[in-house]
Amino acid sequence: MQPTRFYGGSSSGSVPEDGLSADNAWSEKPAIAPIFALHRHDDGYIAFAVAREAGEDFRPLVSIRRDELARYFPEFREQLLKDSYVSINAGWRLRRYGKDGAAYGYPLHRTERLRYLCAAYADLDYYRLGVDFGQALGRIVTMQETGYLPKASMIVKSGRRMWLLYLLHDQRDPSRAPGAFPDKLEQYFALQRAIIERLIPVGADSSARDAARHIRVPGSLHSGAEERVTWWIQGEGPQAYSYSLSQLCGLFGVSIAVRHPKEQAAVEAGTRSDLARAGKRGWAALNARRLREFNVLRSMRGRFYLGTRNNAATLYGWLLKRNGLSRTEVAHQVSLLGSECHPPLAPSECRGAVKTAFSPLWRRISDQNIADRLDILPEESALLERLPEAMKYRSKELPPPPLRPCEVRAMTIIERRAKITQIVADLGHVPTVRAMGERLIEAGFQGNHQTVFKDFKALGLQWERTRAARAERKRKQLVLSDI
Repeated sequence: MQPTRFYGGSSSGSVPEDGLSADNAWSEKPAIAPIFALHRHDDGYIAFAVAREAGEDFRPLVSIRRDELARYFPEFREQLLKDSYVSINAGWRLRRYGKDGAAYGYPLHRTERLRYLCAAYADLDYYRLGVDFGQALGRIVTMQETGYLPKASMIVKSGRRMWLLYLLHDQRDPSRAPGAFPDKLEQYFALQRAIIERLIPVGADSSARDAARHIRVPGSLHSGAEERVTWWIQGEGPQAYSYSLSQLCGLFGVSIAVRHPKEQAAVEAGTRSDLARAGKRGWAALNARRLREFNVLRSMRGRFYLGTRNNAATLYGWLLKRNGLSRTEVAHQVSLLGSECHPPLAPSECRGAVKTAFSPLWRRISDQNIADRLDILPEESALLERLPEAMKYRSKELPPPPLRPCEVRAMTIIERRAKITQIVADLGHVPTVRAMGERLIEAGFQGNHQTVFKDFKALGLQWERTRAARAERKRKQLVLSDI
């Protein structure tokens, strides 16, 4: 087993080395130092997870706020010894607080809940190409030295895989990670697509592009490969290479989309609480969220292709209209989208899309309808906030929907009254409501004598204490007295 090697870098800093500094000794336990180097912020939550049964059972474990990581990481170290994972990017909130409040708790790690974008990445399945780690690493080094590939900040050996991490920093503060704002997420997804395309010859996993991805904890055991996970840092001096999001986009040839100011304002306002303060939580928030998700999908795909491009142009125009853009402004933005499509939309098709978007017939549309028109894949839906997958990808053998509470109550009443009828038939007479209540409890039903009273009344049963029963008993006594 290879121990964790956390390398601080040299002046060249382009090749991982086997040497260790005095501060980075051999370790057989999960290491915290590389996680600190990855997460450069104070108030974001770092999510940890574990996998069981050969990675099939992935379970969130805990999210720890970065400024509390040194204090609480030792408490969970034993649970992170093998097949454990740490989030690449940082979350905003917890799903549930821990015993010490907001310092740590149960993770809420989803794309729309991220706070910081700490790194872009590539997951390389080099073993599929029939090469070993050394050969794959040699290719990466050659690509870096020739300038074809920007120098990675971290190189991770994770069992049969290699990860490249590109640390991101805020353009105004290089010591901190950038915020996960909607426009930054659009750039992030476009950047992930470009990284994958450039590293396809080295076995890049095309599905590894989401912002809520986890990577194996440094120093943990990969039980399938029976190896320790190893992290190296590349950089100038003690610091790893770091890039601003726009700088890294430029190095990978990603053109940053320029949005209309009103479109940008609508998307950004949809993520802030000022919509609620302005009394615009309803339709304004819905339209902003849908436009935000459309732009994320547009960034993930890069362009819309034949089969969805016309629907995309129409939906884009409709969403822009719903977010306050004029018809002239919508026509310009739709023409820009049409020029990105493959093959590009003709000007007449763009005009037709705008005409349909402004038609009075297009007033309301559901999320499912949007998903069907854009042919959203299940893996794409997992990266979006609320847009579901297209209906055609859903299983044909769906389980029946769960019973509603009113249906559960109705079935319980029917079963209880059937049991009452059976008890009366077995006894040969109608017991008191309290006696019947005791028998129902023994049979597993719930309720008191008042519940039984209502059931008796609904079933038309008369017991000895009812007025009708007393009147019948009195009538019999009168008849007997006359005799």
